[in-house]
Amino acid sequence: MTGIKRRWGPPVACLALVMLLAAGAIADPVYEKTARWAAPSFGTAVVYYEVQISVDEGTWSAPVRATGGTSHTFQLDLYHSYRIRVRGVDAQQVRGPYSVPSPPYVLPAGIPAPGPNQPGKPGGGFAPQ
Repeated sequence: MTGIKRRWGPPVACLALVMLLAAGAIADPVYEKTARWAAPSFGTAVVYYEVQISVDEGTWSAPVRATGGTSHTFQLDLYHSYRIRVRGVDAQQVRGPYSVPSPPYVLPAGIPAPGPNQPGKPGGGFAPQ
């Protein structure tokens, strides 16, 4: 897995922004992670990949089609652990087995700690290869 992108939510009209600031609510940044994998070198040709994500060692999400050929970008929330697994689908829609799940990924150190009214602890700096 490689780099994290930080982007802010959509712009807000000035009046709405003033109201949000007055209420103390400011949009949280959105964090993204791109997972990458190698295509198999045997078997039938893969047409696309399906990806599942597990948050905090919970159940696996419903499969989604990978956003790239051999990569998938997904959104992360601070202070949660993420694992992914993938499987190939061929032209006849035959699905292969899921890969071994990735090691857990938590946003790296250096992300600001939560404020006084937000629970949680900063994540570790472990990033799977």
